[in-house]
Amino acid sequence: MFEKRLKKTLLALLFIYISANALYVAKPAIFNEGSFSVKIILFPTFAMRTIFNKTLEVFNTIMNSKNILKENEELKKRLDSLQLENMFLKRELENFQRLNNVENYAKKFPFSVEISKIVGRNPKLWHQYLIIDGGKNKYFTPGMPVVTKDGLIGKIVEVYDSYSKVLLLIDPEFSVDVRGEKSGVLALCSGIGTSVLKINYVPKFEELVLGETLVTSGLDGSFPEGIPVGYVIEINKPFGDYFLDAYVVPVVDILKIKEVIVIRAFHKKIK
Repeated sequence: MFEKRLKKTLLALLFIYISANALYVAKPAIFNEGSFSVKIILFPTFAMRTIFNKTLEVFNTIMNSKNILKENEELKKRLDSLQLENMFLKRELENFQRLNNVENYAKKFPFSVEISKIVGRNPKLWHQYLIIDGGKNKYFTPGMPVVTKDGLIGKIVEVYDSYSKVLLLIDPEFSVDVRGEKSGVLALCSGIGTSVLKINYVPKFEELVLGETLVTSGLDGSFPEGIPVGYVIEINKPFGDYFLDAYVVPVVDILKIKEVIVIRAFHKKIK
């Protein structure tokens, strides 16, 4: 008899315990102000609920972090794309400004000129030749001077249907009559196959000025007068020699030019 009552009591307590925990899961606010003993009774459910909430919180944090990382990757790709686009736009703007400057400079020439782009170089002969667009189609002919807005770079030596070959002024086969802007000294300036030019046939008694600009004299009839050629960087007077030993650095950096101006026609002085 006693055992039956004990079983009924235990079953009733178990039912109450399960019901209380179920109610706590459904409506935990009811038990927030409960006594300490109630919280002890509900501890397993409280602990499980806390663990579940913390686990859910960690899971949400991880998912949010993944979403943030994904958004960051997409933003980085977009930023890279925008930077690349900006680089191309900047380059196009620089090309436009450079070409505009060349065109404005070309308009100042009192003779017929044509703007051309460099379309080819030979790495082994970078100091000798370059290829420009335009040939017979633009009425180019061998001997036409080639310049930039800064100064002389060479002359056309070979012409084809749509491109031409330009001999650079630093090549040993190139020479031009020049005049010192300050000293007025006349000389022959020739390429020597390096990044500098050599001044020839200037007597020692002539007062060539170190650092002065040499310009085309126009006396050779091949180039218009007054085009900058280079700056005097060295003057020597070797013992026993009649002529100066002097060198010039070109005013134009051959490796950086992208557009050139071909002088198609100018008034040549009578030799």
